[in-house]
Amino acid sequence: EVNTAEEMKLAPPEGGRIEIVRVSVQMDRKWGEAINMAGPNTMINHAIWEVGDQYPAGQENLETEIILMNFGQKGGSWEKVIAWAEEHGLKRTNPRHVFSIGEHKPQLHHELGMNSMYVVATEDCIFGGDRRACSVFWWYDSDRGCSLRWLEYCGGSDDWFAFLRE
Repeated sequence: EVNTAEEMKLAPPEGGRIEIVRVSVQMDRKWGEAINMAGPNTMINHAIWEVGDQYPAGQENLETEIILMNFGQKGGSWEKVIAWAEEHGLKRTNPRHVFSIGEHKPQLHHELGMNSMYVVATEDCIFGGDRRACSVFWWYDSDRGCSLRWLEYCGGSDDWFAFLRE
């Protein structure tokens, strides 16, 4: 189920969009299994497989409401989205949150009227000496993969940033 911004009383940046998705998040799932469930088309040699130690498994499984924010056609940046979230009292998401979106919402890109899109976790990590963000991406009709992106490339019109309410 996708809810509207009006139901949340949150204002996106000018030209942006906000949606809410509710999914079951398995925080105790092994990293590789979570990636496979979220992004069955993830390349086996992708760096996403190597950062699981920075996001240890939790002990609980949660029914979670995740707020997605997109900057719209003008785009934005990592710094702008983090400032927006802090201004609205939102909490950053673990990659396991966005992996659950990929698993439980395989047609999310169609629900949101997009041909291709990324949902970006907002707890960043370090890989190869650089700050990166884990994401799930959709393209074509049913392909989904997981990726590890440089923060400076996050913020395009196809990026949806994931947050939780405090």
